Amino acid sequence: MKVLFWLRSRKTQKIVHLRITALDESLNVSTGIAAIPEHWLGSDNLFNPISKINIEYNNQLSQIRADILRAYNDLTAERRNPTPGMILERYQNNKVSYNPIANTILVPTIEEVMLTIIKNKRQQLGKEIGKATFQRYFRLQKRLSEYLKESKIPLYSDVTKLNEATMKGFFGWLSDVKGYSNPYVNKHRDYMILFLELANKASRNDWKLDWIVRDIPLLSVEEPEIVKLTFEQYEKFKEQKFIGSLERVHDMFVFMAETGVHIADYRRIRAVKVIDIDDNGNSWASMKREKSKVKFDVYLTKTALSIIEKYGSLAKLPIMADQKYNDHLKLLGIRANLDIELTSKVARKTFCHIHLNKHKTRTDITAKLMGLTSDRCIKHYGTIMRDTIGEELMKKYI
Repeated sequence: MKVLFWLRSRKTQKIVHLRITALDESLNVSTGIAAIPEHWLGSDNLFNPISKINIEYNNQLSQIRADILRAYNDLTAERRNPTPGMILERYQNNKVSYNPIANTILVPTIEEVMLTIIKNKRQQLGKEIGKATFQRYFRLQKRLSEYLKESKIPLYSDVTKLNEATMKGFFGWLSDVKGYSNPYVNKHRDYMILFLELANKASRNDWKLDWIVRDIPLLSVEEPEIVKLTFEQYEKFKEQKFIGSLERVHDMFVFMAETGVHIADYRRIRAVKVIDIDDNGNSWASMKREKSKVKFDVYLTKTALSIIEKYGSLAKLPIMADQKYNDHLKLLGIRANLDIELTSKVARKTFCHIHLNKHKTRTDITAKLMGLTSDRCIKHYGTIMRDTIGEELMKKYI
């Protein structure tokens, strides 16, 4: 009789399975233990004992093996020829309830939580998050790993090592040593909130951290400088004529300023086959954002429709590499005598500025038109000017 443990892949995780072999028959059954593949030593039939959790799992597997052997010996003593099914049935009826850590605290290691976060985000990739967001988690983890290495905290240490002092040191290191901006340091803070919340969920015996990252205040962030064209500048720029590659770049910029799409979504909109027309005669292109994979409707203005008509279809809209596009935009700005440097982001910010201050579009609707999941992000693209506020107050009070 042989007992073997092996990994079986499911959609969401790897599960340790038990294989009982007897009388030239085999039977596979799940142990219910979820494994991190990188920690499983297949040749040894056990977990790499680098953490308390892995040691606990190995103890459980040893107990299962012992209980299976006991069931086999009992059946043999009864002068029966035990099949795998008989052994499993006897094991299930007689198995020992094993809990060697009933009165102890067991928490995951730093590395285990890191791997779990990446696994969860990989499952969301293409559905809830885009490739850029997924890659950002790798970069955040790389910074944490680098800091822990310098602090001589191994990744196989349990998460209790990440106390408040360690986290404050990490955020200070990001600012003072690495020279990162406050907004980027705050992204690491958000990551650590997710990290330690996941560590709490993975712990045993209701163990919880006695502090949370939210106790550490956000670093102050200055209001972002929003570089955009005013309505008057944009209207003048829109009517200017260019030739050759500058004409195509001009059309790309105007299309993005009319629709508010990100340059990555501009590329995706070229794949839209059908333009929808609603009951009010408005034209729309439905698509998913490249970054968040959120579905949103792009409103096509008369100017945007004229550009589509000029090139024949959405699929034939001009396109070029980001660097080449931005290089041409700089030249375009000089030729147009603009007092700002044109970039791919200026078109999107121009759209936001004009909608908020010229068309008086509500903030939440402007966010929807831009494909944003929340109007909290609007502040990065545009603000309601004091003159706009004054005009609205005049209508209400005078």
